[in-house]
Amino acid sequence: DDELYLRWIQFGVFTPIMRLHSTKIALSKEPWNHPSVEKQAVEALRFRHKLIPYIYSELYRNFSEGKPLCEPMYYSNPSKGMAYKAKNQYFFGSKLIVCPITSPMNKKTGKAKVKIWLPRGEYTDIFTGEILTGGTYTLERDINSIPVFAKSGSIIPLGTNGGNSIENPNELEMLVYRGSGRFKLYEDKGDGTDYLSGDFAITQFKVEQTEDELKFKIYAVDGNACLVPETRDYKVMFANIERYTGAEVLKNGLHIDVETDKSSIFLRGIKPTDVIEITLVGVK
Repeated sequence: DDELYLRWIQFGVFTPIMRLHSTKIALSKEPWNHPSVEKQAVEALRFRHKLIPYIYSELYRNFSEGKPLCEPMYYSNPSKGMAYKAKNQYFFGSKLIVCPITSPMNKKTGKAKVKIWLPRGEYTDIFTGEILTGGTYTLERDINSIPVFAKSGSIIPLGTNGGNSIENPNELEMLVYRGSGRFKLYEDKGDGTDYLSGDFAITQFKVEQTEDELKFKIYAVDGNACLVPETRDYKVMFANIERYTGAEVLKNGLHIDVETDKSSIFLRGIKPTDVIEITLVGVK
């Protein structure tokens, strides 16, 4: 069943370990063996690869703070009765709520339904851009995605390495959601145990929102800066704003000119010692 196969992959993207394999050719899991959903399966697998910086950082959080990569809703909402009833969803890291689709599509509408519960706050579906506040919902999704929500103030780093590379990326895409929050990007050699003696690097990011301004800050690398590229490019994507009227970008306190589009700012050649401050005004 191609639909079931794809939903399995979309769910697997947001799990600690994702592997497609089998020992029998009849059960082969390669996307090209499921032609009706091959495109969507490939897109999901590529997005999993882009998530490596987020997943690796959240696994360090697991190591250093004892916070699981996957948590049931009631872990952070123990006093909310609905958190115990929301059994078909979970936190993936500290920033994402994943709601897998486990029922088939309606053949007439081409969409499948899933019931979800969101804690108090504002949430944005990272795939569709749909914005919801806390409460219970019955959502419909076509074959292209499952509901995955980022809370306001979330910062999600995405890698851009091609192929199967897991090296610390030369370029990062930063999904930034309006609100206030922080994220620590963790990087090390990728193998060995030198991190146990402090051989790693952490880059902090912060987003703050006022009435009509949104500020995003990239801090200088803390730790072993030799572990990160000599320069790094950033595509900072303000994922859930409609528009802004102006932008100012400071590098180490000095104004710099940057390339922009409707909702993104492009930073080139950022060094580990640089501090970047972006201020958007007239945010809607």
